[in-house]
Amino acid sequence: MRKPVAFVPGEKYPSISITGTACSLMCTYCESRYLHSMTAAPSPDALYRFALRHAARGGVGILVSGGFTREGRLPLEPFLPVLSRIKEETNLILSVHPGLPARGTPAALRGAGIDIVDYEVPTSDAFIRKIKKLPGRSVEDYLEGFDRFVAEGPRFIAPHITVGLPGATLDDELVVAREVVRRRPYLVVVLVFIPTRGTGVSGIQAPGLERVLMFLRSLRAMYRGLIALGCMRPASMKEALDDAVVREGLVDRIVNPRRSLIKRYGLPVVEACCSVPHELLGGKPALTPTR
Repeated sequence: MRKPVAFVPGEKYPSISITGTACSLMCTYCESRYLHSMTAAPSPDALYRFALRHAARGGVGILVSGGFTREGRLPLEPFLPVLSRIKEETNLILSVHPGLPARGTPAALRGAGIDIVDYEVPTSDAFIRKIKKLPGRSVEDYLEGFDRFVAEGPRFIAPHITVGLPGATLDDELVVAREVVRRRPYLVVVLVFIPTRGTGVSGIQAPGLERVLMFLRSLRAMYRGLIALGCMRPASMKEALDDAVVREGLVDRIVNPRRSLIKRYGLPVVEACCSVPHELLGGKPALTPTR
């Protein structure tokens, strides 16, 4: 059994909201609550100043995120010049969570020197239209967006698939997984739906442990690249899920596992976002697929 690598972003790789706590889309599963845990940099100058301080303190990188527009996009355009300056003046790795791309967005991100696009691929039309509040959009739109990022955008496009989304079945998730794998990404990030307290989905049940493991086993069987178990997974299943994926060799990377699990299995630790490719990790451990 090859040990997965524990990715612990912590202060070395913080998430930044370029909209503060504001969000125009207000998806039912978040309703801006997750923005409150991010570092706010609601202006290009604020982002620039934070990045310089972060680099001076030994930071590894930043994930640029925030609230989305009603079209399902992160309003990045005013920040692109300063992101380019940050890339030129520091050694920070730059990740972006852009949402659906507008025309020209992939090429603009590449031109600004963005390293990684963390790209969500939802697993059902019903979820996109009712929960994400994008009634005119579909899974196919997100797959087309992924293709545009691959063709025109930064070098590393990391698809994220969430297991257990409201309105999605295991079959839906596997259909999307096959579509993603067919595009041969360097890595796939798997997340697990959390029914966040205080939102419109708080009464919906999270997927069971076996449902998540069935998906991961199927993904492992069809895909020989890197699989990362990302930061979003319910606390109630974290201990059992993390132990199972390590024992079964289902993932190559795991985000923020408990310290006891790191110690039990002797996992190497990298202080970075789990979608950072090994080419950008310098002297960190050589990270190769489990199989």
